[in-house]
Amino acid sequence: MVIDKIRSILTDIFEVEEFKITSETSLEMDLGADFEDMVELSMIIEEEFDILMDEDDFDDIITVGDLVEYIQSKN
Repeated sequence: MVIDKIRSILTDIFEVEEFKITSETSLEMDLGADFEDMVELSMIIEEEFDILMDEDDFDDIITVGDLVEYIQSKN
């Protein structure tokens, strides 16, 4: 499931406990993601899900749920 893979990736990058990451978790406000974190995250996601992410799309990805929907729309 996409959300499970995303939780695992976010746990590794942001060193938070997996159970604290929900669809409503804000990447910036809750996890403290900045632009560099988003670039790192996008590279991991591109490799893990075999998709290409555009930096312009970062503005539309606010929550973990947004990220899941984005990945699902690319597959």
